[in-house]
Amino acid sequence: MRSELVLITGATGLIGFRTLVFALQAGYRVRAAIRSTSKQPNVEAALSRAGVALEADDQLSFVAVPDLTAAGAYEEAIRGATYVLHIASPSGETPCKTPDDFRDIILGPAVKGTLAMLEAAAGSGAGSVKRVVITSSIAAFVPFENLLGGVATDRVFGPDDRLPMPEAPPGDVFTAYCQSKAMALNEAEAWIARRKPPFSVVHVHPSYTIGRNDLATSTEGYQTTTNHLVMDIVLGGAELNILLASASVHLDDVARIHIGAMTIDLKGSLAGKVENDTTWEDAKDIAAKNFPDAVAKGVLPNTGSQPTLPLMIDSRETEKAFGFKHLSYEEEVKSVIQHYLELASKA
Repeated sequence: MRSELVLITGATGLIGFRTLVFALQAGYRVRAAIRSTSKQPNVEAALSRAGVALEADDQLSFVAVPDLTAAGAYEEAIRGATYVLHIASPSGETPCKTPDDFRDIILGPAVKGTLAMLEAAAGSGAGSVKRVVITSSIAAFVPFENLLGGVATDRVFGPDDRLPMPEAPPGDVFTAYCQSKAMALNEAEAWIARRKPPFSVVHVHPSYTIGRNDLATSTEGYQTTTNHLVMDIVLGGAELNILLASASVHLDDVARIHIGAMTIDLKGSLAGKVENDTTWEDAKDIAAKNFPDAVAKGVLPNTGSQPTLPLMIDSRETEKAFGFKHLSYEEEVKSVIQHYLELASKA
């Protein structure tokens, strides 16, 4: 077992949990920050389902951080940590109804949580923390209209692109999510420029993340997280009625990038891949090819639809830095459907 201690936030979410799995499998000691200790049994059970065997009883510990926006929220959690994987943040599926909700539940926590972690690393984490890895999103540098606004572009986006701080308030949850990612990235980089901390900071920018979710214990678990984008197509669910950017990345790739980003000598930020020759509805062909019996029996009706908005993102530097080729959209879809069918067979 490695001697370095990794603090991971967001371990009860899709990306956070899979990253926790990869960190433990790599032999790191991990301290998982969760909102409530009541969630600990769920994480431990999911680790068992994922086949994770701890190398020692003290390889994994938990710490409760009820409010990530509170002053000094991470001061105790970060003590003794060598690396920080700050994944926790409000998602695009967070329930909100009013402009105040957008501000108080999504925008504020995303920015305040990021800055609180950086302050903790410079405070009680000073002397031990070497690097902070922050989960951002392609929404931090791709304009909203090119993600969900139906506006096609020939521009090739990369992790060095930036969006200005938003001027208009968000009008819906996903707009608020996109703005929160742009704001958190800009505020973090301003903090770094101002404070010049002794540790390095890397931002990881996943696109729509698709992959097996071991936190799910029933098929209903696949109606949440970004996995529903695939499952709605193969199950015949309602489409979003919008053009959805052709941007997806395998959950395993996102997790392995987080782990590698702790130690690889990096400059700037990283982005997940995009396959420009695929569409979301290719999921139906992938299902028919790999799960023909389930399609024939109607377990996978394969009747959904989701129009695709082309989007080009340059992920060559990511693949070069980590020395691997991103898994394909087909592998993403297979991963999700396989687990869904496993859960359906137990229902």
